[in-house]
Amino acid sequence: MGKYYPNVNPGELVPGGFTYPNNAKLQGDFLYLRDANKNMVSGRQVDDGDSITVLDVGYSHQLALVQYPTSAGVRQGYVNNTPSVIKYNDANAWANGSTTEIVYDENGGQLGSLSPYESATPLYKKNGMTHVVYNTDKGPNTKSGYVKYEGGSVTKITIPKPSTSGVSTISYGKSGKERDLTAYKIGNGNNSLVMVCEVHGFEDNFPKDGLELVNIGNDLIRSLASNGTKGWSVYVIPAANPDGLAEGYTNYGPGRCTIVGGVDINRDFPIGFTPHGTSRNWTGDKPLSVNESKKLSEFIQGIKNKTSGKMVVIDLHGWEGAAIGNPEIGQYFRNQFGFEQRSGYGEDKGFLIAWAKSIGADAALIELPKNTHSHSDVINGGYSQKIINAVNGILSNNPGGGSTGSEVNPPNYNLYIDGKYNRTSAIEYATNPEYSSPGRQHDYPENWPSWADWETHTRKHNKDFERFDNYSWYLQGHTSGSDCANFISQVLFAGGVKQTNDWYFKWDLIPSGMAILKVANFSGSWVRPKEQFDYLKSKGYINGDLITLTSEREMKEAVQKFGIQVGDLMYLSNDKEKFHHIVVITKIHDNIIYFSAHSNDRINEKLTDKDFFVDDAFIVAKIK
Repeated sequence: MGKYYPNVNPGELVPGGFTYPNNAKLQGDFLYLRDANKNMVSGRQVDDGDSITVLDVGYSHQLALVQYPTSAGVRQGYVNNTPSVIKYNDANAWANGSTTEIVYDENGGQLGSLSPYESATPLYKKNGMTHVVYNTDKGPNTKSGYVKYEGGSVTKITIPKPSTSGVSTISYGKSGKERDLTAYKIGNGNNSLVMVCEVHGFEDNFPKDGLELVNIGNDLIRSLASNGTKGWSVYVIPAANPDGLAEGYTNYGPGRCTIVGGVDINRDFPIGFTPHGTSRNWTGDKPLSVNESKKLSEFIQGIKNKTSGKMVVIDLHGWEGAAIGNPEIGQYFRNQFGFEQRSGYGEDKGFLIAWAKSIGADAALIELPKNTHSHSDVINGGYSQKIINAVNGILSNNPGGGSTGSEVNPPNYNLYIDGKYNRTSAIEYATNPEYSSPGRQHDYPENWPSWADWETHTRKHNKDFERFDNYSWYLQGHTSGSDCANFISQVLFAGGVKQTNDWYFKWDLIPSGMAILKVANFSGSWVRPKEQFDYLKSKGYINGDLITLTSEREMKEAVQKFGIQVGDLMYLSNDKEKFHHIVVITKIHDNIIYFSAHSNDRINEKLTDKDFFVDDAFIVAKIK
């Protein structure tokens, strides 16, 4: 191609009008006309709304050679290549075949190549070839050239929709390719939960794997419509990036990203936004640059504005095997899948959950398990049911309804130091190896061979509290003791439960001659399981009915059905002794409970059939 094409200086009229039919339109802004060295041409610009013909897109300087309409006729020149403003009529309509396609310049020299099945945008035909604009490491639509292959049509899929019986359908906008952006509302209440699925049409493990996220979203809708939402308003968006899934082809561009604009929705939110990037994480010059992210933010903000209670936002992805963001929300999913909790909210990356947190929502990004490589893996892993279980756990443990919206604080606000039970802090305390000695079993002093053996029988504990089964306690003249309820009281205190006149531990300093004795002072409810339970129940800490477990099978069913979670308590009970022992749930994996306790010391001990005795049952008390 010569310096100008077809030999028209920038800003001058094109003899005979447009050389080729219009193939693009400016939307959202005007662009100054420039020469080939990026210098502005005085008094010339291409206006917002103009239908134009793009002749070439240069990679090095990122200039697009265009023809555009004026009152005097069609003029030609360069504009900054701005994908967020230049909207192509046939975006990604050319699809490559199964082999690499060479891209040529005007003189037949090789410019680059297109990968198998990669798509590009056709501009016009010349000399039996098609001039296309395609994506590079500089972003979407950043280079153009000629291809010989005629091109096939992009393989499109139809995105499945859920049954809408008992469900409200909400269209919150249009995608770049004019598909409906749809949310489904189930239930009504003062609390709101938004589940966003398929922000990426292509995740990283197999083609169009975002379809699995859509299916999970649809399954969640059906389940909630059948079983209720516990007084919550629940909004599920099965396909947040419908164009990427339906027409995309890669996890490093359109597919993962939007088709129009090529934007990674999960890098396009205002908190920590960074412009541009790679084709995998491309963004525009400003946040919320495409309809898919802009309309999603408006929809979620609208829900927040009318929510008087708790607001939860969950962003569902695959396949890194982790919960990111709010650890309490993440714990419900970790209980089901057993993956890790990562710190942060992507505050430096433009994540959806970082923005959702900034508007006051409890937000979490859920990455489904790593070893997921097919639809069969999703089915065999029971992913849909595990997501349903996790969401039901959130709804069950934070019931909505009843409020007129006049309450400033949730009903359990005054129960806790910071207004809510901090399960993460409670679990960290219960599993701290400095506070327990699992290798040393409990036995009483009358069974010791010699008082000289006291070090062997002394176990770790937090020195801010007494331990009631150590030699130091017996040395004070006390008889056999147990430390189970004392330890759980410490766990609850670490989780934010307030000490009161009826439930407390403190040290009294008592003068004794020239010395000051340090003497433990505590309530019976601090150290005795039954009194502890009675106190928690009377003060409103127990959430719902107690759950009785007598076998491993019952345990697994209860975890799924009742939303049992870490930080909840389990009492060992029988007809004779009633509540005679207590432990805390510190891990749940594959619907199996793991617990931590004192006397005997345990850290993340698996609860199995061997722990269920003939006359005893485990009684689960869910904590608000």
